[in-house]
Formats: sequence, structure tokens, C-alpha cells
Amino acid sequence: MGKYFLLVLVFSFGTVWGQNAENIEEVYHYDDPNLPAKPGGQKYSDCWGYIGPNGEEVAIIGTLDSILFFDITDVNSVQKLVGVGLGGNSSWRDFKTYENYCYGVADQWGTAQGLTIINMDSILAGTATFRQETTDFGRCHNIWIDTATAKLYTAAADNESQGLIIYDLSVDPYHPTVWSRYDLKDYGVSCASSYVHDLYVRNDTAYCNVNSCGYYVLDVSDSLPSVIGSLQGSAFASGYNHSGWVADDGSFAVVAEETHENPLHFVDLADISDMGILSTYKDPVLHPSQTDNIVHNPFIRGNLCFVAYYHDGLQVLDVSNPADPVRVGYFLTNTSLPNYTGNKGA
Repeated sequence: MGKYFLLVLVFSFGTVWGQNAENIEEVYHYDDPNLPAKPGGQKYSDCWGYIGPNGEEVAIIGTLDSILFFDITDVNSVQKLVGVGLGGNSSWRDFKTYENYCYGVADQWGTAQGLTIINMDSILAGTATFRQETTDFGRCHNIWIDTATAKLYTAAADNESQGLIIYDLSVDPYHPTVWSRYDLKDYGVSCASSYVHDLYVRNDTAYCNVNSCGYYVLDVSDSLPSVIGSLQGSAFASGYNHSGWVADDGSFAVVAEETHENPLHFVDLADISDMGILSTYKDPVLHPSQTDNIVHNPFIRGNLCFVAYYHDGLQVLDVSNPADPVRVGYFLTNTSLPNYTGNKGA
């Protein structure tokens, strides 16, 4: 279980307060003082992981101008691998992997890097072979890969910010082709801001976080989508519907609103046509002295939900009963509360 925690501990930014932890132990910490930084001190963004052909475990992390890779197979001897320098000055990068490729996007005005496709065999071999596909978009916030159908989905691409661009990876994953693209406003997703910020896709079902619109579930098995369920923003805390994750058995989802003081929401998916809120969770680690925390990204693995907070670091929840989530561990990475500093991904 320790390796589940490692990606968060390595790739948070800001001061690490090692004494503020429960049931989580730091095994490795990386911070390069020579990396470029934003005025507030941010150097890093999101993180992801990759399993190599021989069981190698690789951690992936974004910086303002590059993508870094670490071999964490042996947590007692972490090795920094060759990275990919991309230039630019992007405070947010997102990654997913499929077969032996890593796919990355950057979201910053003035940064038009499209879809970066990296051959992970080359990273493990000590070189960096990659290409950038910029035909369909330049800037993008998040991506998801439905490995069962070999399709890659963009969320918040600059040329389709209120919809999706879908790539087919099945024929040539190093040179993917566009399978479909559409504006969701044309298919029943419409409100003051239909910006699709993030999504989770499994077996042709897409669970979309659509800003103030709320949470939408789409059937994307055909080249044009259909809405099969929705939960309006008012069902949450009327904040910024930011990100989510679906439980392994598909029975519920966890949804985060990137809004000060709003709780984490657990959504009942037993009947997608009639979804409802199972429970909410908010328990700032430093309560009662600090209550203004912001949840950023949640992830579910088994009965555990790993939640990256800006000001509350990593929190780990037991969600075996999603109607009553219980915190079983935490690790604080930044105890100050300015704006959006702290922890980005898990």
C-alpha cells in the first residue's frame, strides 16, 4: 500500500511538514531548486504512474517546462530517469498511459504543445523518444484513456472546451487518429458554463465534471454521445464541479468541487438515470484553527479513496461504506492557506 501514497509525497510542492502525518510514512522526497517556478513557488503539477514490461514502476510528474520520470520499483533506491524537456511555462500538465506510451497535455495560455506522446521503452532505456500532435488542439487541461476500448479523451482542449475530442489508439498508439469530436452543448449539456473540466471513462461510459453545470454521464459508444444521467450543480454545493472517480464496482463515484470550504461528494450510481448524493465529507486536518480547505483531485482504489487537497495534503478515506466515509490516514504537505498552494495530485 505504501506505493499508492508515494506519488503524492514525492510530487507535492511547497514545504513538507513530516510531523503532520497519520498512518503514512514518507519514503522519498524530490525537489530540484534549479527548476523554474511560478511567483508563488509552484514548480510541479499533476502526477501519474506506469508499469513497465518487466514490472518496473515509474512515477511521472509535470513541471512548468518538462515531464520527469522516476523508477520507484525499489522505494529504498529511487532512481531519476531521463526526462522530456518541452519548454513553455505551464502550471498544469496531465498524463495517462496506454501500453508502452505516456500521453501528456499542458494547459497554459501561450503554451500550444498539443498531445505529447512518449515511448516509455525509451525512457527506461535512458533516452527520450517522443512526438507532439498539434493538429487538433494546442492547449488542454485533462485527458483520460479508456483502456478497454483503446480511446483517449480530451477535456477542456482549447479547440473543444465545451466538448470532447476522442482519439483511437488501437491501430497505432504512437500516431493516434481522431475518432470523433463534438460540442456537448449540442447533446443536452448546456448551462451558463458548459466547460468540461475533467472526466472518467470506463467501457464507453463517460462521467464528466462540467463546471457549474454539475455531473453528467454519457454513453460514448457511438461517434455521437447521448446523456444517460445528470446531477445538476445545485445538488452539490453549487461550486466548481472539478474532478471525480468511479468505484471499482461502479456503484458510486466521488466528486470534488475546487471551491473553498466545499465538501467532497459521494454520488450513488446504482441508477444512473436517477443519481443522488450518498454523503459528503469534510474534515480539515487542522480543524478548528483552519477550515478553508480546497479539495482538488480524488482517486479510488479498492475500499480506499486517496484525496489530494491544496491545504490538507493527502487524505486517505475508507469508503467501504460510501454513505459514511472515514479518514484512516493523512500526510500534510503545506500548512499555510494562501490561494491554491499545497498538493496537486495523487
